[in-house]
Amino acid sequence: MASEKTTQGFNFNVMDAEKVQLYHLKAVAIAGTGFFTDAYDLFCDFWC
Repeated sequence: MASEKTTQGFNFNVMDAEKVQLYHLKAVAIAGTGFFTDAYDLFCDFWC
C-alpha cells in the first residue's frame, strides 16, 4: 500500500482501474437501503 502513496496524496488511478464486482454492488444496495429507511423515518416523524 505504501507504493500507492505519492507525495501529493493518494493515487486514485488504482481505484479507477478496479473493475466493478459483486461487493461493490452490495455496498451500494446497503447504503441505498439505509438512506431510504433514514429518510422514511424522518418523513414519518415529521408527518405522523
